[in-house]
Amino acid sequence: MDHGDVLTAHLSRWQAEFGPSLRGEVRDGAVWLHGEVADHGRRQALAEAAGAALPDQVVVNAVTVACDEPVDDAVILRYLHAALVNAAEVTVETFTVEVGGGVVSLIGEVGSRAELAAAVDAAAAIRGVRRVTCLLRLAPDAQRRDLRIVEQVIERLCFTPGVDDRLIRVMATEGEVVLLGRVADATQAEQVERLAGEIDWVTAVRNRLEVDRR
Repeated sequence: MDHGDVLTAHLSRWQAEFGPSLRGEVRDGAVWLHGEVADHGRRQALAEAAGAALPDQVVVNAVTVACDEPVDDAVILRYLHAALVNAAEVTVETFTVEVGGGVVSLIGEVGSRAELAAAVDAAAAIRGVRRVTCLLRLAPDAQRRDLRIVEQVIERLCFTPGVDDRLIRVMATEGEVVLLGRVADATQAEQVERLAGEIDWVTAVRNRLEVDRR
């Protein structure tokens, strides 16, 4: 039995148990759930039921929670940003979020279907969200690695004493890192180059940092 057949076999029972508006589809290699439920408890129970029925499949839970009063878009956006930042699977730097009339749009790239599912789940769970429009696409593996490299280099620089990471720009292409900007002295330039070279997947480092003579 394929995933579509499994979904069809369970959907009517889930509609009876969690809400008649529930619907599902298999799209882009994942199972998508849409609709609305009465509360967060039912939403979580639905997620657990879907996970148990489809243990080897990514389930994208776009089901929202009913809300009696409309919630201001700015409030939704604030809570959503916090939820995405706290989601370990999600890299917020690779996509943007828009909210209008309670409809959340996710636009950009993600590295995996699991990350896409985590982003949609975080958005749909926010109070006041009526619907999630997912315009996320999977990034090519090489591009995704480059994004990770840039993030990790910047993170290392942020926690390196004496280095002003605001003056340094990091780029990566197919594992090759380019360092641009200014540092205090030649020793610091060498230190930054060494830190970048220690990151996983880095194949080469081009150090174009300039020493601040002031």
